[in-house]
Amino acid sequence: MMDKTTATTEVTNRGRLKERVYVNLGENEIAHGYKLCRKIAKESFGPRLWPFLNLPGNERRGIDTILFVIDHGMKAYRLEKPGSQISFDEINDAREDLNDANCGKFLSPEWGAVHDTMQRFQIPKQFMFDFFEGLDHALRFGQPQTIDNVRTLASRLGGSPFAAMVKVMGVTKADYEIAAVECGQALLMTEWLAQCRSDAMYGRHWLAKADLESAGCTLSNLTANTHSKPVDYLVRLYSHYLEKQFQHVVTLLPHLEFDCARSVTAMIGNAWRTILKLQRSPELLFKPDGAVTGSDHFNAKVRFLLGLKDELPFAMTADHGAHH
Repeated sequence: MMDKTTATTEVTNRGRLKERVYVNLGENEIAHGYKLCRKIAKESFGPRLWPFLNLPGNERRGIDTILFVIDHGMKAYRLEKPGSQISFDEINDAREDLNDANCGKFLSPEWGAVHDTMQRFQIPKQFMFDFFEGLDHALRFGQPQTIDNVRTLASRLGGSPFAAMVKVMGVTKADYEIAAVECGQALLMTEWLAQCRSDAMYGRHWLAKADLESAGCTLSNLTANTHSKPVDYLVRLYSHYLEKQFQHVVTLLPHLEFDCARSVTAMIGNAWRTILKLQRSPELLFKPDGAVTGSDHFNAKVRFLLGLKDELPFAMTADHGAHH
């Protein structure tokens, strides 16, 4: 049984009272917290978990806790309805949950597991706080105005959490952070491109307003029932951006241990396969299942488990997987 510690009542930055009840956790409760994180990771990210299937148990559990934090933040973000009065209470509360966990104060067993992962793998705290800063920025400013704004937002929402995952999976050199953030940034931007129509349908816009304008693409083009040439131009523009970005992430691979390098290489290969697919058939954005289907996730999983190689947007270095 978990014992509840003293409850504290805090005043939020909007004058709202919130009671926070902490629990005392032992090893058994933290182990249970890891199981709960695994359940949440499967429920929220199930089709996307295949790159982590090769990892040792402790590393896989560490990934689950990072995914729990991401899911916790995204659920708070998605409480906002398009066109509603924006409130930052949920994001602020979620950030405070993480801050409490870093201070050893746990609202649930899951947060005990998060704390244990951060300590065990010596993950820089800023990686996870950057993610919440990104959510706050997305709520505050809405659609990015320029490609530089997109990259900054993708660095916070995708790059920093990805760097935390890389630290869990295993690094061999200390100066991995910049390359890891750039890699996570490119992976998330690929996802934003593949989901740009469905996001637009929900009033979420991750691609730059200036890029839509330069492609002659309007939100009506994205939300229409059929694709159009402006959407084709937009896909080609972002494919060009992403090709240049992925060419830089090769510098990350020599910093990674064998299992980590295998997972990261597979994720890059899968993202690049998605970009090539969209370049060939931009109209896939308008299919009911979108550009990336459940079958695509399943095929990526099979390719990964069979050790099949993907076409990559750069030449692999000879020693990227030398550290087993």
